[in-house]
Amino acid sequence: MSLEGRVAIVTGAGTLGEGVGVGKAISITLAKAGAKLVLLDLDKDRVAETERLVAGEGAEALVCLGNVVDPADCERVIGEAVDAFGTVDILVNSAAASIPGSVVTLTDEEWATMLDVCLMGAVRMSRFAVPVMQRQHRGAIVNISSIATRISLRTAAYAAAKAGLEALTRDLAVQHGRDGIRANAVLPGLISTPRTARIAPATQVMTDQSLRKAAGPLGIEGNAWDVAWAVDYLVSDRARFVTGVCLPLDGGVLATTYMTMASVIEQERTQR
Repeated sequence: MSLEGRVAIVTGAGTLGEGVGVGKAISITLAKAGAKLVLLDLDKDRVAETERLVAGEGAEALVCLGNVVDPADCERVIGEAVDAFGTVDILVNSAAASIPGSVVTLTDEEWATMLDVCLMGAVRMSRFAVPVMQRQHRGAIVNISSIATRISLRTAAYAAAKAGLEALTRDLAVQHGRDGIRANAVLPGLISTPRTARIAPATQVMTDQSLRKAAGPLGIEGNAWDVAWAVDYLVSDRARFVTGVCLPLDGGVLATTYMTMASVIEQERTQR
């Protein structure tokens, strides 16, 4: 099923560094499905690249510069979307930040930043998008979380904020289900994006790509497109009966243990 005529807002739509990040991949995938895009990002240069690629898919796009930590920016973006396209059908809360550290090393200011961006950013965007969706009795919200909520990736504040985001997802699903609004989350695992390439050495988690691939049963590494395809499904009418779900996209990492994978990895090494 296409998204023809649907209006989708993607926060964090630009990519930090070269390559394709999650926000960019989601934007392009939704454009291919026929949606009209509202691209929100802090940086005009990186979101301009996403706009160019979306336009290449033949989709209409509106670029909004703003910060999800600012309630005024969030309200303005929803207003601009309605002014430009008449409504908001889809909200993808993809904007994020990550500061590695533990409860000992992270400062109060760093904790506040993580909660403000990763959790409250989605709260603010939803606060202004939900009333628009209520008026048309239709809407789909997808929050981008992380498997850091299920296993430690040595990012205490990020993990806590994303865990809150998953709780928010379930609450949105229950409180606004009768409004025709569905809310789900996806939990990317060890995927390859420009952002993970930048922060992985600091977190000391699977910095070796071969180890990242070996960590899960499939023996491959995910990428931003894997996340985007899941989002495409969740915002479409194919998922009309799916709400309140937090879907891991991790190649099976959460399903296994070190003891299990260690023997598999050792066997593969001896066969080379």
